[in-house]
Parts: sequence; C-alpha cells; structure tokens
Amino acid sequence: MKTLGIMFEQAQDIVNFVDAINRFDCPIDLKTEDCLVDAKSIISAFALSSTPNIEMQIHSEDYEDIIDSVKPFVKIYEE
Repeated sequence: MKTLGIMFEQAQDIVNFVDAINRFDCPIDLKTEDCLVDAKSIISAFALSSTPNIEMQIHSEDYEDIIDSVKPFVKIYEE
C-alpha cells in the first residue's frame, strides 16, 4: 500500500481525479482523521475535498502510474 497526502484546489480537479483513478482496478481510498471513503466515488471525494490533511491510500504495489495520472489534478504534499 502507498499513502500520500493530497489537496484539491478546485471542483473540476475532483471530477478529473475521480475519472482518472476509476481507470485502475485496485482499491483507492481517501482518508482523514475522522473518515475513510472510496476515492472512486465522486460524492465521497467532494465530501472530503475541503478537509485538511487528506491522505490517498493506494492498495497496490503498482502505484506509480496511478500517482502520475492524478498529479495534474491534486497537490501532492507527501510521497
């Protein structure tokens, strides 16, 4: 599993992020202090979008392509 901190800057970035990760078969979650949600759900991603300290958890050893696919849409602050 790979965990990294992310931040969304605008609403369209969330839409593009969810679209990008839905191309991958592995589970991907978004986690905050209080919540763990499926990152492939647009409703869940929007619900957490204004929360500070969002972590993206990629449940796969092949995470490089996933990270590359979301870099245009999120600010990655831990890798």
